[in-house]
Amino acid sequence: MSTCGSMTDQLHRLTFPGPTPAIGRRRPREAKLGFVSAVLAVLVALLVLLVVPSVEAQGNLYSQGRTFSSTDRFIGAHVFHWYTPFNTQPGDWQANGAWQPLEGRQNWDGSVAFFKRQIKDMMDANLDVIYVELMDVPEVEQQRINLFRAYAQLRAEGYDPPKIAVFLDGFMTWGFKSATINFATASGKNALVDHYKRFYDQYFAENTDPHADSYLAQIDGRLIINNWHLIQYHGVQNATSLTRNDVESRLRAAYGAAHPVFNNGVYWINTAHWDDEMQSWTDERFHQFSNNNHFATITWQGKKTAMLKPGFWNENYIPPPNATFLPRNGGSSYNNAWNQLINTMNGSPPIRRVVIESWNEYSESTGLYEGDPGPPFIHSPPEGTNPGTNTDSWSSSNNPREYIDRTATRARQFTGLPERDAKILWSNVPTTVSPNQTFSVTVIVRNEGTDEWRASKDYKLGIRKPNGFTTPFSPTRVLINDGLDEIPRFGGIFRSRPKTFTFNLTAPSAPGTYSVQFQMVREFVAWFGEPLVKTITVSGSTSPPATATLNLGTNDVIDKLRRPSPEPTDGDTVSANKGGRNCRRIRNPAVGDRYMYFRVDDSFALRGSRPTVDIEVTYFDNATGIIFLQYDGSGGAYSNGGIVSMTGTNTWKTHTFTVNDAYFGNRQNRGSDFRVYRSHNAFMWLDVVRVID
Repeated sequence: MSTCGSMTDQLHRLTFPGPTPAIGRRRPREAKLGFVSAVLAVLVALLVLLVVPSVEAQGNLYSQGRTFSSTDRFIGAHVFHWYTPFNTQPGDWQANGAWQPLEGRQNWDGSVAFFKRQIKDMMDANLDVIYVELMDVPEVEQQRINLFRAYAQLRAEGYDPPKIAVFLDGFMTWGFKSATINFATASGKNALVDHYKRFYDQYFAENTDPHADSYLAQIDGRLIINNWHLIQYHGVQNATSLTRNDVESRLRAAYGAAHPVFNNGVYWINTAHWDDEMQSWTDERFHQFSNNNHFATITWQGKKTAMLKPGFWNENYIPPPNATFLPRNGGSSYNNAWNQLINTMNGSPPIRRVVIESWNEYSESTGLYEGDPGPPFIHSPPEGTNPGTNTDSWSSSNNPREYIDRTATRARQFTGLPERDAKILWSNVPTTVSPNQTFSVTVIVRNEGTDEWRASKDYKLGIRKPNGFTTPFSPTRVLINDGLDEIPRFGGIFRSRPKTFTFNLTAPSAPGTYSVQFQMVREFVAWFGEPLVKTITVSGSTSPPATATLNLGTNDVIDKLRRPSPEPTDGDTVSANKGGRNCRRIRNPAVGDRYMYFRVDDSFALRGSRPTVDIEVTYFDNATGIIFLQYDGSGGAYSNGGIVSMTGTNTWKTHTFTVNDAYFGNRQNRGSDFRVYRSHNAFMWLDVVRVID
């Protein structure tokens, strides 16, 4: 995007790099088991199905998105997708911004992984809407598809990303190619709407769930369509001949049956210039890539909007003195723009919508992204031109996330969304347990408030009775680990991010029916968000079984069962995150790491004091294969304890091995009492291991 017409000549000489196809590679199939082993594996698998109760599986976590009313305040930003992995040379397009990304421009490769990182940053900035670039440049269509794919994957994981609106770039669609379109003709109207349809087709090809419609940005139920300069200068003829019905009827015919949101009409947004070429039925207007100010407003038909811009500096592709410059001044200019917004937002008319220019328009250096706070990246000017004299700084506090953090903080003031709120996405709380039974529970909660959750701010998952009294189940608090969930990067569980709590809960000794409420709490401040109320029946014998438990992870939770320290040379493990759980895995099977070893405390069992025990192992079922148990028994230190067949469900499963001659005399490597390993020397992930008398 450009603030001035001089960009036209520059862009005509720039070329797009070709798309880089993604090439997948299948893993070779594992060798088939012999006949006897195969039969044994099938029998064991059937036995497991008969004796192990089923556990509710966690599916996709899609949810309904928020729609906006005309009186809602929300914040959007322009998002561009034209990034590919190529070397940054002085003539390359979108490779020459003044402010390098912290991760390096070469890592802005337009991949799904890249856009997942970017969308998380957008959520951390408290953005509500993203205006995604639409242009007629086939070389970068795949990148927009990758953005939609990343978006869908995050939604499936329980994230609630900013809602998507189309942002049609008239210049890059027609003017850049010296093409024309005539809005006075049926063919011209069809061609315009075909561009929108290409956008929506790509979106729905990746977002296939029932809630996909609700993640297209809407005001009063109407789809937001934002347009940049549908004007004659950019090849658009007879722009004012386009009617609302021309657009709405064509979109309704294409999508109305499958996607009812298209039956409600469109909310039409245009740029704040060229009044004589703008459609009179425009609903709202923005200053967007149309001036060189940090803050600007426009009122149209009683609706006032604001534009915020961190800075602008296009010297790397438009040599001085024709380059445009708007300094960041270490972030103070952007902060002052926010001050102007906050001080005027309640005027008459009030400011309801804010657009930030931009999230990642790189070559013009307007972005909010995580940037290198070092000196700016400025090319030497072409021969025969004078060097520029402009200087600037990204952040006065040397903060790469200066503009993300500033936007997040000031957005709270503008939108007025609650500081603390939460939504329950999924849980697997059992309905029936035994007295004193310790069982694993997972509750997935999404942050719906503007304050970030972390342990240092006393955010926890609380457990109590629905009436607020203490529950006899324990523990009553589940902590957040500030070293996990990317908290070191983002500073906390940001708004729209899910948090998975997996923990052990112990039932009371008294049989009965209990109502248990799970809810977020900021200790010493307030309980908040959606409560999860479950009825749990405690029934059966009140004599608790003796257990030794090890909950594996970054910091093991040890109860009479532990890993040997140091671990044996053939059993080195590392902490990991798999399937939403903090766990441990074999470090490297290729160099001989094959086993996970465990040692029972001598106070629990020693030299045959508990000969009959169950050994319960929770493993990640990521592929086919067999998991084996070897234990220190009366017949030898490495007695065969049985197997469990893996089926590749990509879920966590629990299997119980029963042994009748446990010796547990610390006779395995490093004084261990049993070990678990997987066939084919493959990776193995374990979460909780128990020995039950």
